[in-house]
This record gives sequence, structure tokens and C-alpha cells, in this order.
Amino acid sequence: MCTTKIWTFIKLFDKETYADQFVKGHLHFNTLGCFKKRENEYDDGRADPNEGVAKWLQPSDILVNIKGLGTDIPIEITKGDLAGPVSIAFRYHDYLNILCMYAVHTTGFRRVAGTFHCEPHEVDELQRQLNFDDKCLELGKFAVMVVAAPFLDRLSEACRSHGYRTAWRLVEYYDDETFSGAITENDIPFKKQKRFAHQREFRFCVDTGTRQNEPIKIDIGDISNISEKVDPATLHGRLQLTPDPPASS
Repeated sequence: MCTTKIWTFIKLFDKETYADQFVKGHLHFNTLGCFKKRENEYDDGRADPNEGVAKWLQPSDILVNIKGLGTDIPIEITKGDLAGPVSIAFRYHDYLNILCMYAVHTTGFRRVAGTFHCEPHEVDELQRQLNFDDKCLELGKFAVMVVAAPFLDRLSEACRSHGYRTAWRLVEYYDDETFSGAITENDIPFKKQKRFAHQREFRFCVDTGTRQNEPIKIDIGDISNISEKVDPATLHGRLQLTPDPPASS
């Protein structure tokens, strides 16, 4: 059975104090709407004005008739009037609070008797999936690596104690040059355009039940036993495969 396995999360920070707070379990969740607005303030790969798109329509799929503007003759907008795709979004998703992390994960490999299994001819592909993309170094000068499963357990429990609704998964990336159509409502926070694919992002979304654009903080307790603060420049080398020595005869 082939499966997707998330091994560890990597969170990058602009300041070391932020990384230290993360290791102490003090987690900061910006709103999805915040990432839309960052485009004019930052150029670090996080800004995305198309966050939370519900529909992404190519010009060839659009025909708009506008009536009631003081004339009986409708105004027609066709693909020739559009410079590019048209997007539609719901305000609801702007208020979701989100924790974004790089996910070191593998997919397409089998589990044999409950154990992750890799054939010799699959080693190169496995290493490719484990490699950290150096483009992500622009996201911060400090990094924390944290073991995925226990981290999610603790975060989920903390959110339940607050009565928050949650959802989490790997982000899926679509080709904005060819895709045209609607995105399922539950998938909206987890869809991004292909130019962000190198970020291999995992998102933990929190719905507080309020409509505010402020970040929230969630405390899950000290996680130093399942995390490590590292220099981002060393991440590529930390994720190398080490084959087992051949069994002695």
C-alpha cells in the first residue's frame, strides 16, 4: 500500500526570538487575509494576493452580461476584454487563523508489515522528495525542526480545549495558467498556485468562530523534547539518506 508520510515540519522565522518562542510552545497564527495583504510590504515568498480563491476562471470560460445601468442594452464582457483570469473569493476564509510550515514528506512508497519500505531503484526518488528546497531560505534566517505526529497531537488537543474548529493537511498546488473552475469549499485554504510548490507547505487552520483579522496565539507547552533549532543553511544536508550496511553472511 502506497502512502504519504509526513516525517517532520520545518518552521522558519525572521528573528531568533520567534524561533525560541516556538520551541517553548507559544504558537502564532496569522489570518489567511493577512497573507493577501503582505504583498505590498514583503518580498519573501509568503505574500499571495490569490490566497483563499474559491473560483479561478480563465478568460475563455467567462461571459458576463451587465444590465440596468441606465440603458436597455446589456454590456457584455468577453475574453477579449480581460487581461487574465478572474478570481472569486469568500470573506469567510480571510478570518481563518493559519499556521504554515514546510513539511518534509514522502509519497508513493509502500508500507510492508507496517514498516516504510523503499526498493533500491527508488532511492534517488526518495532522496529527491526529502531534499529541502533552498528557495525557502528566503522565508527566514532561523529554523525549528519538529517531529510531525506528536506536534499535531499536542496542537489538536490545545485547540479542542479552546473549542476551536480545526482542519489540517498538505497544501495542493494548481496550475493557474490552465486550471479553470471552482474549488471545493473545504479545500479552499489548502490550494495555492504552482509558483509556491517549492514551499511544500502544510497548514493547520483554526476557526475561532469570530470574524476578526487579528492573529491568535495558542500555547501547547514546551516542545524542546520533539524539536531542534537549526541553521536553515544546514537543512539540505540534514535530510540525506544513510543506507544500512549490507548484512554479513
